[in-house]
Amino acid sequence: MTAADNTTFDFDVSHLVEGGIAIFALGVTIGTLVSAGMASAVVIGSVAALATYLIRHK
Repeated sequence: MTAADNTTFDFDVSHLVEGGIAIFALGVTIGTLVSAGMASAVVIGSVAALATYLIRHK
């Protein structure tokens, strides 16, 4: 392995690592948003069900 090959290899590895970190961060962000969306949907659904129940049983 020459010095040039070594530099190219290091660059490729660091580039792959950076890409992996970016993809991981994006995945975590999307996962968090989806979880928050599902949680808020459950809360909204519960509130709507409770409101409907209260209105019907007046």
